[in-house]
Amino acid sequence: MSRLGRMPSWQRFFVIGGMLACSISGTLYLIGHEFQIQRSTFGNRYILAAHGIFAILATLALGSVLSFHLKAGIQSKKKWFSGFSQFSFLATLIATGALLYYGPAQIREGVVTTHWVSGLIFFAIFLLHAVRKNTGLNPVSPSKTYFFLNHLCKLGQNKFTTRPAITRPAAKIFHKGSDSFKK
Repeated sequence: MSRLGRMPSWQRFFVIGGMLACSISGTLYLIGHEFQIQRSTFGNRYILAAHGIFAILATLALGSVLSFHLKAGIQSKKKWFSGFSQFSFLATLIATGALLYYGPAQIREGVVTTHWVSGLIFFAIFLLHAVRKNTGLNPVSPSKTYFFLNHLCKLGQNKFTTRPAITRPAAKIFHKGSDSFKK
């Protein structure tokens, strides 16, 4: 398996740990403060302070991987949706976090709502991105899609469709390392 875009173990722990700690502390504060569940435990200023500290660590973790992990993700064309979604939501979370701390009081309610909704969506996408294994299928790669569909219809017809197996187009395919073409 390629190491393209893979982080060293210390960095992976730092990124996942920082993002999880920030997400969990933010979720706890949201539960306590906004939804009034165990407000004295979860909605207090200590949870909010911990969330702020973890947000600083998560931002440092993001900065530590941004240059190579983003570039490798673009080159590999894998997990684009979850990767760019995370990046967009993190940018939103950083901006709304700064507005919560430094912004005017008139926009605070809207910023609070935007921050926690973005945070919950980010947390879900982050978990999927970190846990999901590569399937080897890439929607922008026609050759992989062709071989996958051909594999599904390998025996000609299956119980889901009455179509015959996908036949290879008449175009010739050039094999690297040789001067010959193969049909």
